[in-house]
Amino acid sequence: MSIVRRALTTLSLLLCSIALVPPSRADDGASKSVERLAQLRLDLASSEPTAVAHAAYTAGEGGLRELAPDLVRALAARPDPEGREAWLVVKYILDALIRLDATVPMQHLARFEDELRTSVLILAFRNGEEAYPLCRKTLSRSFGEASIRASGVASGNALAVAGDRSLVPTVLPRVRPVVKITVWDTDDLGSGGSLSRGHGDGLCTVPDGFPPYVWYELAFEPSLRHESRLLARGPVRSVWYERWTDTRKRFILGFLSDEGDSTEIALGWLAQMLEIKVEELPLKRRYLATHQWTTPAAYLAFAELRRSEVKRGAEALKAALLGARLLTKHEQAAIEIDPRFDVWDGREDQSESLPKIPQR
Repeated sequence: MSIVRRALTTLSLLLCSIALVPPSRADDGASKSVERLAQLRLDLASSEPTAVAHAAYTAGEGGLRELAPDLVRALAARPDPEGREAWLVVKYILDALIRLDATVPMQHLARFEDELRTSVLILAFRNGEEAYPLCRKTLSRSFGEASIRASGVASGNALAVAGDRSLVPTVLPRVRPVVKITVWDTDDLGSGGSLSRGHGDGLCTVPDGFPPYVWYELAFEPSLRHESRLLARGPVRSVWYERWTDTRKRFILGFLSDEGDSTEIALGWLAQMLEIKVEELPLKRRYLATHQWTTPAAYLAFAELRRSEVKRGAEALKAALLGARLLTKHEQAAIEIDPRFDVWDGREDQSESLPKIPQR
């Protein structure tokens, strides 16, 4: 037999042996994986809320990045949510997109920004400057009397890094330095206390047939107990987001502490925009003063001197912002910065009440 014929015979036998080998377990697993993805795609396109919810939850839990485009399409195709179940479906889709590190066009997120602010903000940050309009809106509605929510801090952090000029006239009116005055009538001075803030998010009820409930929180420190990732680094406070789940059908969302001092954080942004350190700003966050009680008139005059000190710093800060073209002359003239007075009465003899310091 020639060499060529022997080679052909060997090749023929080899091909026959390959044909007789049964499919491997790997091939079987790959086939099931394809079938699973196909079924999840069908479920994401379903009109059944629980099917969509479970498919989205499975995609996120399994890290199935192949389904990210399908999740975006499912989000875009959702009708405007009406009722608890409809909002839950959107929540599960957003959760999966966050976990899969997907990028979602802003036009698909805009419909849900009022009801699902945290999830939408996390996804919006992946769109770069396209997210800035949402950041500006979030920032403006995040201020309390003297505090700011973490969502606003994250938004301001992003705008400050971008050098967005709109940040300055938005946050400058929120700057209200604290003048802490301790009044005494002996040589023994005491000290004040502290106050922590928080907010509760209320009762949550999950209908039957849905996956474990999922929600996101923003915090100023990374969590040691839950999934936690950095959202926006800042000059004063950085913001992380945490993912929580709960298998119960009825529970109360926790008591959150996600508020920072609006003056402290705003001054950090302004320093960053001016490209200086916070310590170099002509305006401080807190002014400490002690006053030995003699008469009401002397006390009020002392308070007005402290107010003047803050006013001088405020005018110097506004001038610096004007010089850096971060503030217009009209904005400079229109924005007034007045301190908040925090008085601790440490007198032994309080038979005569302290007069109220006028707030302007």
